[in-house]
Amino acid sequence: EVINSYLRLVQERSGGSCWCPSSFFWPKLQEGGHEGVRRWAKRAGVVVARLSTLLVPLNVNGCHWSLAAVDVKRQGWLYFDSL
Repeated sequence: EVINSYLRLVQERSGGSCWCPSSFFWPKLQEGGHEGVRRWAKRAGVVVARLSTLLVPLNVNGCHWSLAAVDVKRQGWLYFDSL
């Protein structure tokens, strides 16, 4: 919950330019593909085309956290890992 709470704080302070789905987003995307997560943004009231950034927390092997940052405007992504 620490990861989700922190990313909620980041999202709230972004002024609507950043969306941070919960840590359950990535496993659901891996498991069900686009179909598994296609309604997440709609339920969150987010219009992805209006965002500048999408931050997705990734749990690696159940013991390490990393972060994927999707740059919506530039249509690119970055992967952040402390290791």
